[in-house]
This record gives sequence, C-alpha cells and structure tokens, in this order.
Amino acid sequence: MNTLSAILKSLLILMILCCSSIYAADRLWPVKGDISLSSSFCDFRKGHFHGGIDIRTEGVEGRKIYSPVDGYIWRIRHSYIGYGKGLYVKDSQGFIYVFGHLSRLSKKLDKVVKSYQYKNKRYYFDLFFEPDSLPVKQGELIAYSGQSGYGAPHIHFEIRNPANQPLNPLTNDFNLDDKLPPEFEAVGFIYQDNKSIFLNGKRRSTHKTKYDKIEQRYTLDDPVILTGPFGIEIKAFDRIRERTRKLNIYQAKLYIDNYLYYEIGFEKYDYAQTAMVDLTYNYSLTVDEKEYWHLLYKPTGNDFDGSTSSYRDGGVYKARSAPGYGIHEARIEICDASGNMSRLVFDFVVLPTADLFRSEWINDSTVYFMAHPENRSLKISGVEIFGTTGAKGWKAFDPERVKMGRSSDYYVTLPYDSRTRPSALKLEVYGETGWGYDLHFGLVNSDKQKYRLDYELLADGILFDVFSQIRYAPPPIIKVFYEDGYVDTVYSTVVKPDKYAAFYRNDKIKTRIVRFETFNPLTELLSDSKDVDMFLGGVGPDALVYANKNGLKIKIDPDDFYVPTQIEPYRLNSVPKKSGEVVGHAYLIRPQTAPLENSITVSFEVNQNIDKSKIGMYCLNNKNEWNWVNSKIEGGRISGEAGKTGTYAVLIDTEAPRVKNINPKRGRKVKASYPLIACVISEELSGIENDQNISVRLDGRWLIPEYDPETEQLKTYPDRALTAGRHELVITVTDRVGNKREVFSHFFVEGK
Repeated sequence: MNTLSAILKSLLILMILCCSSIYAADRLWPVKGDISLSSSFCDFRKGHFHGGIDIRTEGVEGRKIYSPVDGYIWRIRHSYIGYGKGLYVKDSQGFIYVFGHLSRLSKKLDKVVKSYQYKNKRYYFDLFFEPDSLPVKQGELIAYSGQSGYGAPHIHFEIRNPANQPLNPLTNDFNLDDKLPPEFEAVGFIYQDNKSIFLNGKRRSTHKTKYDKIEQRYTLDDPVILTGPFGIEIKAFDRIRERTRKLNIYQAKLYIDNYLYYEIGFEKYDYAQTAMVDLTYNYSLTVDEKEYWHLLYKPTGNDFDGSTSSYRDGGVYKARSAPGYGIHEARIEICDASGNMSRLVFDFVVLPTADLFRSEWINDSTVYFMAHPENRSLKISGVEIFGTTGAKGWKAFDPERVKMGRSSDYYVTLPYDSRTRPSALKLEVYGETGWGYDLHFGLVNSDKQKYRLDYELLADGILFDVFSQIRYAPPPIIKVFYEDGYVDTVYSTVVKPDKYAAFYRNDKIKTRIVRFETFNPLTELLSDSKDVDMFLGGVGPDALVYANKNGLKIKIDPDDFYVPTQIEPYRLNSVPKKSGEVVGHAYLIRPQTAPLENSITVSFEVNQNIDKSKIGMYCLNNKNEWNWVNSKIEGGRISGEAGKTGTYAVLIDTEAPRVKNINPKRGRKVKASYPLIACVISEELSGIENDQNISVRLDGRWLIPEYDPETEQLKTYPDRALTAGRHELVITVTDRVGNKREVFSHFFVEGK
C-alpha cells in the first residue's frame, strides 16, 4: 500500500509539473499588432541592468495593454520618477509581469487608484493586493501606454520568476519573428597590468570589423599585436528587423585557440547583482560617449552569474611563459534570443615585451640592437631597419650597413655625413605568419632638450603624455613622488616623433602622490614638474578621509571602490551658472568616470553667515546641469552621499519654481463639466522632490497632481462634475529648499 501511494504521489507531482510547464508557455503578448522594441533585456542603465524590454508606441500614448495571463493585480505603484505609473500582474505560479510608464489604468483599476489617492491626498503610493481582490483574465484590458516617469512614450515590460528575478522576455515565451543575426561593429583590447600601453599612447586599442560574405564571418584586416595582459571587448548589437533600433545581444562566447575562454549570457539576473552592469559594459565609454561595449572578461568585483570563465584570471589573457607568446587565434560568437549567430575570427600576437630589441652605441657610427631572450618563441622571420633625418620619411638602410649578430642581434652602421645621418631608427619586425611590429629609436642627443609633462587620471591608473621640443629625442623618464618620500620611476615609450606616453599604477603605497617630474634620460636633468594632490581610495582596513585647506572633505570606505583607485580633487575656477550661485569652491573629483561599489561621502565647510535653509549639494551631469544630491547640514558642514565621481559644489537656491501656461486661462469660459486643468512647472535647481511639493486645489478641494519632471507638464481633472459659474483654482509649488510659488486663477463653466 505504501509503495502504491508513493507511485501515485510521484505521478501526481509529474502531472502537476507537466501542466505547470504547459501553462507557463501559454502566455500572450500584452499588446496587439506590430511589436517593435526600443530597448532589450539587460541593456545598460547606470548602476543597474534594464530589467525588461521597451515596446515602442511610435511617440504616442494610449496603446492598449492586455494581461498576458490569468492572474491578479499584485501591485500598483505611482510616482513622478522611475516607472511612473507602474502595474504588476502575478499568475498562479508566482510569475510577475510588470508594466511601466503608463498613462492610465483600466476603469476598474483606475477607480481603486483614485479612491486611495483622494482618501490619502497623495499622488505617490505603492499598494499590494491579495490574490482574490483584483483578479484578471488573460487578454483583459488592464492599462494604456504613456510616458509617465522617465523617457519618451513607450511600454516597459518585464517578466520575473517567483523569486522576483527578472527574466529575458524574448526567451520566456514572448518571442518575436527574428531572422537577422546580430552584428559586430568593432573589437577592442584593454591592457590589465600596471604599465602596458599601445602604440597610440592609450591603454585601449580598437579595430573595426569587416564582414566576409564568402566565409560568412567577420574578420580584422591584420593580426593584433599585444605586449601585456589584456581583456577583450566587443561593440555589437542585434536588430529584430532591418533599419530598426539597435538592441542588446543575448549571448557572447570567446574562444582562444579553440578553447572556450569566457562567456556571458543575458537570461536573468538577481537584483543583488544588478549593479554588475557597471562591470559588464565598458563603464566610461557607456556613460561618457553612449557607446555600448561588452567586456568579455570579469573585472575585479564582477560577480554577475551570467558571465563565466574557467580560467583563473576571469577571461584576461596572460602569457606567463614562452608557450603563451606568439600567434593565437580568437573566435567570438554572438547570438540573439532567437538563436541567430554571428562569428568574428581574428589572430593576435602576444609579444614578451614592448621592447623586443634594446639599442646601444658600439661606437660613434654603429648601433647595436640586442634581441630579447624570449624572441625565439615568436618565430621572427626577419627584421628590416629604416632611418629618417626628420625632413623626409623613412628610408631603408643599404643591406651592407646591416649585419646580423649572434642570438638574432643586429648591427647597423650609420653614415658620417651630418646631412644623411638619421635622427631616428625604425625596426620593422616580421613574424613567419605575416604579422609585423614597429620599434622606434631616437638618436638625437641634446643637453638642451626639454620635455613638457601632462597627465590624465583614469579609473585604473595614471596615463602620462610627454611632449618634446625636438623630434626623435630619447624617451624621457618620469618620477612619481609620494608624501612619505618614496619615489617611483616610470619609463616612457614613443608615440609620435615629438610625443611619448607611459602608464603608472601602484596599489601598494597608501600615502598621497604630491608631484610628478620629467627628466632628460641623457643628462638626468629636470625638465618639467607638476604638483598634484592624489590619494588612494578603496583600500583597507579603515576608512580614508581626505581634507584640504579650502574645507573639502572626502570620506572613502574600503569597499566604496571595486579596486583601489587614485583620487584627485581638482578645484575648478569656473562652472556653469545656469541657475543658483556656487557657495565656496567647486571641485572635480577625478577620475571623472569610475564605477563605484558604494557611495563616497563628500562634504564642504559652510559659511556661518549664509542662509543654510536655501543651500544644497549638487553634482554636474553630462549636460552641464546641476543635479541635487541628498545632503544634510551638521556642525558647520554640509555632506552628501556621492554615487559617482565628477564635479560637486554647494549652491544656494533662492528662486521659487515658475508656474505658467495655466489651462483653462484666467477668466476663460469652458463648456466641459470635467475640464482638463494643466500648467507648466519649471524648477531649474533644487527641483521638485515628490508629490507633496505640488498642490492643486479647485474650489478648495484637493485634486490629483500628475506631474512629469521631464516635460514639466502638470495635469489633472476635477473630482466631480463642475456646476455652472465661477471656479477658483490655486496651484502651489515648493522646491526642495522651501522656495514657494502660489498662483491664483479662476475660470467659468457655462451652463447648459
């Protein structure tokens, strides 16, 4: 009997699972007709993944939205920001369907919402409902599209599993007819060590892809030359149909020498990992340039479950011995949610060092080029030597002047004639598989040579640019001075005949960097110097507090940055003054674009004579507009949590919001008993915090204030039919610091 019961129980469970599987697949799109997307799953949003897909509505509001399943209304939420008017449907299995940026809900839902809003005199709310309170049927009209919250008119649509994890709708029954494979635009390479740079003087090198119709794959023109540990990134996109929006890819796989080196897929994510978007895309390019590059490696701190690598460096290629040097084949495969695939195949060459040959003078006319010991692993087929006088281009040396020594070393004899004697040499190194690499050697020897130093603080270190007065001068030496007296030396490389570059990073020294100096390598004389004030943030075990004489303080906890990061507060002499007045000094906290794991604390000293009720901390956005930072004033200081690096300042706001274009116009006669009441509210600095900052009263009765901060449009309707005659309208708006504007108007309703 027990055995029979166990068998029946197992069969019952199997039947339930089968029925559940069939049910889960029986979902309908929430809109009828043509479906076109403007954003896809896991697109980049600063600090979080895009949790669903955006369905286009061709710039208009009012597209009907239907329940994709049998279920019930689980949640309704309204606010001026985020999803605006949001609606959540839950089915019997616990899956959640989310709709954002709505203009209005169905009649039965709208009645529930308005009842709550009028009772509580709040536009904002976040309500949850029991399963039997608001049931809905599959295909039932539940809402209309709009543009509430952020963005132009569209429908934001999500599906979440019972654990409240967003799923990719396009692979969970909401598939589209997509026969177009995703496309590659370019591939990039980013050095991951503490010194390597490319010949362009940057830490990053990109290459456009081209499509081979015969082989039906993407390729690069030439092998990529690399001299240090590197990660690969791709600029790729998908389209559902021709000439539609570029969308995120679904999956990418990187193979090196036919081994799966790294893969990433956008099937689902956990909200605890949503900030990993900043480490899944190239953060600085995405934020600053709006270019979306997928990283095909895991930077330090990235724990996104959708990305995996069986190699210990998380997809970063490191050649630790001779077998890792030389030529390799890479293959990148990208797929969309419909299974269409594209392939990029290219070769790359890993050199043991950027300096394959070291030069030295044998005598006044002979230069000796000593080969690096690991060159033997590169299968070099030949070396050609060129010279230039500076006035003309490169000219190959007569073969009689070039001799090969032992161990693949080379000698070149220079002419004595000063008119034909070169000022620089170039070695073109060729590999057996067709790759080539250029090395430059300056021959100018001048005691009077001067160098000018410049630098850029990046998220991963300091990039130096040095400029020389004389072309083809020897690469200068850069020294980094620390507050505790330690001095580090950095060697530069040639970028152009009069430009050199170097990269520096040292996470072991915790004291401030106070100065950079550039030296002539021949005379060891100082050529240029810059005083700086940099400190290393994101190191433990204790919080680091930076303070300067102008009253700026920055507090950084050990876990605020994913990796130790050099920080430089730079005082700005001028800032945009679109509105408000800067109190004290504005500071650019460099690097300007760096992903933060947690917010850092920025604080300024406050003048005791200033009206503290009107001040606030602000951050400058990419449009040179000041954005409010939640801050507090304590003990003569104002402090706020900074969610990004960039420009910060304290501003005073004494101007009240403006209310204009009131409808109906003052004294106007209207026929409708439920007329649209609208106006434009503009607030340029501290902003409108929430619905409690706006009050609309008609004949003394509170009305629901629907406001869109992006369009600055406020609209509402009377809560009851208006009688004939005069009606009094009062609109009151208060900004975050208490500046208040109250506007009185009236209009007439004509009798029937």
